[in-house]
Amino acid sequence: MLSLAFLEWALPGEDHDDRAWVAAGIASHHRDLDEIATLYPAPDDPEDDPIVRLVVQVADDVVEALAAWLAEEPPLWVERQGLPGVETGPPPVVDPVADFRRHGSARVHRALAAYRSLVRRLREEDARSSDNRAALALRGLVLLADHTASAHVPPARSALTRVDDTAERLGLGSFDSLYPHQREAAGVCGHALLTAPTGSGKTEAALLWAARQQEEHPGRVFYLLPYQASLNAMADRLSTIFPGCVALQHSRSLQALYRRLLDKPYEPRAAAAVARREHALARLHHHPVRVLTPYQLLRGAFRLKGYEALLTDAVDGAFVFDEIHAYEPRRFGMILGMIEYITRCFGGRLLVMSATLPRMLRDELTKVLGSVSAINAGSALYRTFSRHTLRLLQGSIADAPVVAGIAERAASGESVLVVCNTVRRARAVHERLRDSVVGIALVELLHGRFNARDRVSKEQRLLQTMGTQSRDRCGASTILVATQVVEVSLDLDFDTVYTEPAPLESLVQRFGRVNRGRRRHSCDVHVLLEPGAGRDVYEDRYVASAIKILGERGNEMLDEAEVGSWLDQVYAGPIAEEWKDQMLTSRDEFRAACLADLRAFQSSPDLAEAFDRMFDGTEVLPWNLVDEYDELDDVEPLRSSELLVPISSAQLAWLRRAGRARRGDDGLTVVHVTYDSERGLDL
Repeated sequence: MLSLAFLEWALPGEDHDDRAWVAAGIASHHRDLDEIATLYPAPDDPEDDPIVRLVVQVADDVVEALAAWLAEEPPLWVERQGLPGVETGPPPVVDPVADFRRHGSARVHRALAAYRSLVRRLREEDARSSDNRAALALRGLVLLADHTASAHVPPARSALTRVDDTAERLGLGSFDSLYPHQREAAGVCGHALLTAPTGSGKTEAALLWAARQQEEHPGRVFYLLPYQASLNAMADRLSTIFPGCVALQHSRSLQALYRRLLDKPYEPRAAAAVARREHALARLHHHPVRVLTPYQLLRGAFRLKGYEALLTDAVDGAFVFDEIHAYEPRRFGMILGMIEYITRCFGGRLLVMSATLPRMLRDELTKVLGSVSAINAGSALYRTFSRHTLRLLQGSIADAPVVAGIAERAASGESVLVVCNTVRRARAVHERLRDSVVGIALVELLHGRFNARDRVSKEQRLLQTMGTQSRDRCGASTILVATQVVEVSLDLDFDTVYTEPAPLESLVQRFGRVNRGRRRHSCDVHVLLEPGAGRDVYEDRYVASAIKILGERGNEMLDEAEVGSWLDQVYAGPIAEEWKDQMLTSRDEFRAACLADLRAFQSSPDLAEAFDRMFDGTEVLPWNLVDEYDELDDVEPLRSSELLVPISSAQLAWLRRAGRARRGDDGLTVVHVTYDSERGLDL
């Protein structure tokens, strides 16, 4: 507030056009306008004026020093930065101290009045007007500059400078050796939809596309994925290629950074310090490459504190959306609304990539993006990546003959993936298989009710033994029993899969964990035909459609090029209409509630609460881990948080009704439910 008392020294004149804007940038530095109006109202009695009390506290030597600084430093700064049309000069006063004592508080109130007047004028304009976008950028840039300076880091440089340099960093060899879809992506400036088979270098194609955008419009690169495990893996991969340039952003990114550092030669205390600094820099939007979920972008639309900095940072950004088919229609509707806003208001450019992009999604994205390049791997390339033979099995995955078949495969030396649709079924199948293959194979269980410590440990073991790049074939066979968490999370390579029926896109993702490295011409993928319903996990009709389509192709080698047309068959007729209706309703509600009045200087607690409610989940501490949590919390608090287990809000409500959950004074919820590192939380 006191800075406003010197604004007229820096911008003299009776009617200076920029003064209201500069006042807005200064006054809104830490608080929204509504808070400022409450704290610093225009007083009826000068003795009640809080600004007068502030002015009195400023020492004379501070006023003199500031006057000298304004006379000497701004001209040099303008010259160094090469700012065109910016005029500076010494403050137009003879006695700075006397001038400040006489006029300081009045000047603060004049500046605040100019700020309020500017905001009133902006609120009369459309939220997407050029002045309203300028206001978002003004506050966003002030916040970004202040936070960067406070962190004592220089402005980040672009990580992807030229296509040729990026190709060299990626180790792709000569341009002629690239797949056609990779070469095409490297030449597109603007929006693109990329469809190519799994394992054909889609990530490399996306990075070449991003580098091409940097050549034309330098900005941040945002790599968006739906799940934390895949985000962590992608951040690790990109950090190796672009060291020091990659930020990881999701709800548990701090713990992921800490765990990554512990795997290197870091002591816990040093790892915690480095992880907290990296996490803070990510929140300050410092890094030129971000790996995040789309929900991090939605934070800007829901006007969480500091939202202007997030939106400003998206200007001229290159956004890579991977696995966009993974979002249910209502979430996709909000993401589509945010895509529209960023591309039309902030010049963002978008690449959406997938191995299977249904026409329905493609059409909706094209409507929003307008001019868009379609990059499609040819049918010939898809055929070279066909690597699965479909086997349809009668019965349920827990039936004795099926369990015996899985055990027989493991005994023959194969590694087997078993995918169930619910945690309960996965735990039951894991128990039966563990008893069936004692001494023959390792049996792992992976689902969403493990804490972060045990899940990361399991994932690391699996990547060491079953990873596409590091598969160890010398040890015992591995059987992994998993839920949907395996679909797009880990780069694993099994010899075969047995899966419960599921929607077609989910089944395709499960198949993608088999013969991923194309070590064999073809490997079997087994789909059980029962239960034919979604069991409250999926809609019954999506499961039935998948069974119908695959039922016509039993014992055939699957043609990867046909998957898109199969999905188009699923998303047709009434299913397509209902999906589209849900998506458009969600998009329109999001537009009206969040985007229609998205302006600077007014964060929204109500929208922030709505954002929190949008995510159906919480974390709890099992009662048998309380002692370990307390012990770790005293010495390694980041490790203690790794003991928390995610459950849904509905599950927590059920535990509370049963008297099996209590919330402590520290906000931590302890549940009286058994947990063990092999089987997870037993609800």
